[in-house]
Amino acid sequence: MPLPQNTVTKVEFEALMGYITLEKTGFDEAQGYANSGLQYVVLMQRVTPEVDLVTPHAAHYLNLETQNNYSNFTSIANSLNTHVVNRGTTSIPGETMSARLNRWLWCQGIRVTKVYNSISTAAGWTIDWCNVRSDDADSTSQTGPYVLDENGNPIAIGCTALSPYKTSPAPGSGCPTTGGDPIGTKSP
Repeated sequence: MPLPQNTVTKVEFEALMGYITLEKTGFDEAQGYANSGLQYVVLMQRVTPEVDLVTPHAAHYLNLETQNNYSNFTSIANSLNTHVVNRGTTSIPGETMSARLNRWLWCQGIRVTKVYNSISTAAGWTIDWCNVRSDDADSTSQTGPYVLDENGNPIAIGCTALSPYKTSPAPGSGCPTTGGDPIGTKSP
C-alpha cells in the first residue's frame, strides 16, 4: 500500500527548522566556549595546570570541532526539504528540486532562517533569498529588494520563486488554489 501524499504543515516545518537551527547554533556556541576554556588554560602560564588541563581541553575542543560541521546537519535538513518537495509539490516540467522547494516555501509563507539556509546550501539546495529571513528573530521580514504593486503588496525583485505567482496560481502548480495570491501574504 503506497504512502499517502501528505506533507508536514507550515507549523511542523517551522518547528523542525527551528530545532535544526538551534542545534547548529548551540554547537557553534559550545565550540566557542571550549575554545575560550582552552585559551584560558594556555594563558595561565603555569606548568602544572597546563600539563594537567591542556590535553583534555584541547581534546574537548577538537571533538566539538569535528561534530560541528555542516555534514552532521545536512542529512536532517536534506530529508526535511526532500520530504516537502516529494510529498508537498507537484512536478512542473523542467523545474529543479530546489525550485520546487522554493515554490513550496513561498506558497506556505515560510521564510527559513539563515542558519537553515546555510545547512541546506551545504546539502545541495538553493533557497531563493525571498524565502530566507533577513533577521532570524523576525519571520516576516523581507530579505531583498522589493517594490509595491498597485494594491500595496510587496513584489520581490529578482526572486525566481515569485515569478510564476504574480497572479493566483493555477491548479496543479503546487500552491493551494484557495486563499488568494501568495504575493499578498508576504510583508515587507
